Amino acid sequence: MMPTSNILQPAQAWDDLRLAGQWLALLGFKVNVAAPTFSPLISTYHEVLDPSGEEAIRLEAASTMLLHVRRQLVREELRGQDDYAQKRPSDPYGLIWQTTERGAALFMIGRLLSEAIESIDGSLNPAN
Repeated sequence: MMPTSNILQPAQAWDDLRLAGQWLALLGFKVNVAAPTFSPLISTYHEVLDPSGEEAIRLEAASTMLLHVRRQLVREELRGQDDYAQKRPSDPYGLIWQTTERGAALFMIGRLLSEAIESIDGSLNPAN
């Protein structure tokens, strides 16, 4: 019996990258205030989303985007925690997210990017 793996199929990894890219564009994501918005006007957009692109370049670009998503997620979580502390909503199970709506979206984008990166890395480096 073959061992099971958490590596996604290439089609699923591509779907995850496509969804992450769509969300980043919808949010008007910028890696910093002075940077251009994630769109076809920047090279990273093409490196991540071009279906005919090289996997190694896609992996590097997606990893870079994930780093920036995680940095912004921290800021959104801090804003959300401040808001949560001020409003003190009833939360008997402790399950209300203490982030902003943008933070929640960035969290899911980060998950999509992470899963796609793991799959691409696994396909490029099967020994890992």
